[in-house]
Amino acid sequence: MKRRAFLSALLLSQLAGCSTISELAIPQASISSDEARVDFYAQQWENEEEFVRLMCWNQRPSDDIRVRDLSAGEHTLFVIATVKNSGVRQINRREAVVRLDAALEGGKRYSLAQARDGDSMKVWLQESETGLLASQVVDVEVSVPRLVGNTRLEQCKEGTV
Repeated sequence: MKRRAFLSALLLSQLAGCSTISELAIPQASISSDEARVDFYAQQWENEEEFVRLMCWNQRPSDDIRVRDLSAGEHTLFVIATVKNSGVRQINRREAVVRLDAALEGGKRYSLAQARDGDSMKVWLQESETGLLASQVVDVEVSVPRLVGNTRLEQCKEGTV
């Protein structure tokens, strides 16, 4: 009898647990009709990571890897594409700065995207739902970052984000 009560209690707790988990799902925040949302790109393997993210925020360099809401309209976006390899003894980081010109429609979500072959990379912005291009596709070579002085600040001031 105790065994049957225990199994019944276990089954009920499993059912209750499943219903609690489904309630924890948080829906996507809505996008205002006068704004567009831009997602970053991130991919991780065992010893390698790839990121493409907006380089600027408030027309200043930013290290944040986050989703941003931008005003709808014409934009000059500076993005940074990064590849990190972590070996046993060292971490190798290569990157490239890319300028993307895009017309962003209000209420839409966009994703930064890339395709890479070795150190050659193509970077672009696309609509998240349809995959349609929202910017030109730019070919770049990722390389070891150089000392850039005020170059990134100047690029961010030239951009619209």
